[in-house]
Amino acid sequence: MLVFGLLFGGYAKHKQSTEYTAKREITIYHNYTDKKALENTDNGSTSLASDMQMMETYAKVSDDTSIAKQAKKIIKKNYGYKMSASDIKSMLDITSDPQTVVLNVSAKSGSSDKAVAVANSTAIAIKDRLPKMLNDVGTINVMSAANKDTTHSTTGPSAKKYGLLGIAIGFLAAFIWIFWRETIKLDNDNEKEK
Repeated sequence: MLVFGLLFGGYAKHKQSTEYTAKREITIYHNYTDKKALENTDNGSTSLASDMQMMETYAKVSDDTSIAKQAKKIIKKNYGYKMSASDIKSMLDITSDPQTVVLNVSAKSGSSDKAVAVANSTAIAIKDRLPKMLNDVGTINVMSAANKDTTHSTTGPSAKKYGLLGIAIGFLAAFIWIFWRETIKLDNDNEKEK
């Protein structure tokens, strides 16, 4: 059990890596007065509801390569990193919060600095490019910038979990071995008695 636990735990420790996630939020809406935002439009929905329904479209359009290319330029200029548009796209996850006008830009990387650079630069690129890609987008506000203090990190695989798994496998292997040994010993004793 101890050997399996140490082997599995050591393997997990050797393979461990930390991934950092940086997030930046964007709001996209039309600047109506409160009363007008709640009035029905021609299709029967309110202006605010129409803005909320468009968020998923904005998220999909924001995943376009042209935005990643714009982000690439911003990253190089502001952060000094040389990255390809495909690398940037592979790091990104752009989603919308249901029933809100909030777009979430998340970037994952093995470096907290790169995750922050990609999240911030992509949010700025979305603000710049989205109105050129879609008509009547509305007001785009980029919220507080991501920074190292606001990144979230996850480390895996877990050495403790792998260690416990190794101990469990070791226990099972020991149980099977002891059962097998005792069964053979019992069979041998029976043979001797005959």
